[in-house]
Amino acid sequence: MEADVPVRFSWTLAANATQYDLYVWKSGTSRPATPTVSGLTQTFTTLSSLERLQSYEWQVVGRNSCFATNSPVYTFTTSGLPDLTVSELTFNSSVPSGTVFDLSYQVSNVGNSSTGTQSWVERVYLSPDLDLRQADDILLGTFPNLSYLVAGGTYEQRVQLQLPPGLIGVYKLFVIADQTDAFCNDCAPGQPRSFHGGIKMVELDEQNNWAYSDLTIYPSPAPDLQVSSVAAPISAFGGDSITLTYTLSNLGDAALLPGRWTDEVWISQQAVFRLKTAACWQGWKYGTPSPYWKVVCGRCGYKFPTSSRVLIICMWLPMQKMTLWRMHLKATIQAARPSRWKLPLRPRLICRWLR
Repeated sequence: MEADVPVRFSWTLAANATQYDLYVWKSGTSRPATPTVSGLTQTFTTLSSLERLQSYEWQVVGRNSCFATNSPVYTFTTSGLPDLTVSELTFNSSVPSGTVFDLSYQVSNVGNSSTGTQSWVERVYLSPDLDLRQADDILLGTFPNLSYLVAGGTYEQRVQLQLPPGLIGVYKLFVIADQTDAFCNDCAPGQPRSFHGGIKMVELDEQNNWAYSDLTIYPSPAPDLQVSSVAAPISAFGGDSITLTYTLSNLGDAALLPGRWTDEVWISQQAVFRLKTAACWQGWKYGTPSPYWKVVCGRCGYKFPTSSRVLIICMWLPMQKMTLWRMHLKATIQAARPSRWKLPLRPRLICRWLR
């Protein structure tokens, strides 16, 4: 029979025995004169010092102060250990930021024993260097093992991974099995690494559980909003509402998803719009209006394709004496990278005050 190390030995009670001696020796040799474990009062014990892949014989002697009785001689063979490795990483080596890509890899057991019922986890990381640390690098996903592996067995794992938006550069794509990470101070080939836990299975070699390959991440296609064809009344009364019609176009190479941008309408007495010095004035308070007054339209409820839309909004004018107002429109993309926007035509609007 095959036994895993540590090996547990057990036997039944012998009549009149008060103590037991256990003898264990390699097959093909004589039983030693001295017992491996002596003076046992219970009918079981465990040995962890046995060699793996080795045949052994064992015998129990039950004794009291007068007599001793030998059990039959039994044989067993200690099992080996599994050894997981990762290889054959297959993926597109150049991928746009923020997208999903496919990865396949192979997990093999190059040890001399099956993995049995023991489960493990495979982790996929992005690292800027060869020093793989869970606290510093980007974990893209964790995946349970597909099945057990007999000695010499292999399976292929296929997964989909989401890249973070805005991440640009060349990274190491690591796949590591049954370990949380594999960090190193000297990351030269052949130098040993350490681990921050995660190990569930005892293996022949814990220094071969990972593989990596370079992944180039380039910028994703970006949307490019432009406001044009602005139409508004040339005059209106203070406190009235007016209708503003304008065309918003996406001139970029990517669509915008709902909730990713806002439209803003600003009116000002200044001809040149300077966003850095603009103050948002939501109505008129405390006597003195700011140079700018803003209405947020929030056109975020639909997907914006790479085309144009005509938008119509209704806005209230401030209560002000006859004043020449200039209208500014701005579309802002709520994205990881700065949006690109252009200020087009500015209709001039005269606001009249009636007494």
